[in-house]
Amino acid sequence: MYKNFILFIVFSSFLFSQDCNEAKILYESNQFEKALKSVNSESSECSYLGFQISVSLDDLNKAKEYISKAINQDESNQNYKDSAKNLEATIRAITSANYSLENSSIDDAILEYQTKIEDSSLLKNSLFHKGLGIAYKRKFYSLESTLDINSENYFEYIDLSVQYFNEANSINPYANYEDEILNISKKLTKDAKVKMKQEEYNFALKLLNKSVEYYSDYNMAHFTKGELYRKLQDYQLAISSYLSGLGSNVKSGNYKILYLAGLCYERMGDFEKAKEFYGYSFSKKQSYTKAQFGLANILYNEQNYIESEDNLFSIIDKDPTFIKAYELLVNIYSDTEDYSKAKQYVDIGIEMDSKAYSLYAKRARIYNKLENYNAAISDAEQSLKIKKRYGPAYIELGTANAFLCNKVAAEEAFIKSKKYNRRLASESLEWLKSHIKEACN
Repeated sequence: MYKNFILFIVFSSFLFSQDCNEAKILYESNQFEKALKSVNSESSECSYLGFQISVSLDDLNKAKEYISKAINQDESNQNYKDSAKNLEATIRAITSANYSLENSSIDDAILEYQTKIEDSSLLKNSLFHKGLGIAYKRKFYSLESTLDINSENYFEYIDLSVQYFNEANSINPYANYEDEILNISKKLTKDAKVKMKQEEYNFALKLLNKSVEYYSDYNMAHFTKGELYRKLQDYQLAISSYLSGLGSNVKSGNYKILYLAGLCYERMGDFEKAKEFYGYSFSKKQSYTKAQFGLANILYNEQNYIESEDNLFSIIDKDPTFIKAYELLVNIYSDTEDYSKAKQYVDIGIEMDSKAYSLYAKRARIYNKLENYNAAISDAEQSLKIKKRYGPAYIELGTANAFLCNKVAAEEAFIKSKKYNRRLASESLEWLKSHIKEACN
């Protein structure tokens, strides 16, 4: 009986040791949460390990429970007692530094946190680094309006904030300190959008570069940077930023960003890539008519009128008020000199939107081709009533008056069209001179 009891004690100790060993392996590989779940505190060694893990997880109250249990299990162990004293000192130090952060000057709080980090008698944990991250972030935001963006030191304090949050994260990767850094990136991106609206593009770009530097996986920073480059008409850099934000699985990305990437490729004259990205966007959201129209427009420019036409009819079926679709259909039929169909879709478009000034100008052009000059003048004038100084309407107005030998009215219209297209206006004025001379005398 006594022998069986001894075997039970030995076997139980073996089990406890095995549990502790598993927790120790997990702890040493920085798997703190799993390690803590594996701790069996039936022995002082395991309780002490629970204390160490809890400190690494910044759960100092839990650490206090474990170290108290370890001391109760082995009252003669001086190391446990010293650790308990260090824990109490660490809790007091954190409480004091946090109080300074909220109630004293930021500089005093920074100095106190730095002093505590360098104090070897305190337990290593992430809370002091977190405090410094918060303090430097507050210092940056408090001084931000007084700083010069062109100064090398503009980002000094926010750089330090991110540095200490990163250090805190390396000590305790379970405390979501990366979210603190992400929030800084979000704030910088938001500020950059404001600067873009104010047309302070250099300022905005510097903010966005920092946002990406701090948190490279924040796709909105990349997308906003792409928008900035697109505004500056640097389409190659815009595409690069969009692709960085889209990541490796481009096809499954945000449909609006896919469309904008396609738009940039189109502006660069890379129609194949543009069609590819418009296709991705349309596949992602088939109700997004902008992407399908982008595809139709490229097909039109490639003189692939049939496929362009098919896409435009598809758009109109889904959204009969999409005026750009009617405009492009009119262009297709005008290019092929099918003026009857061209006028048909102008008429339908104007029924959908009586303020569609571009369609009135296009119908004026059709009437000029059909030599119905009075109707052309009427539509051109209607277009200009809706949209003052609309260049294409002035061109058609001038053309109609020229054919009616109204030299003064034609000349006035062509001169007013210069803001739209100076070269075309000059050519029209030269044509007017020769036409009046040949046809109106």
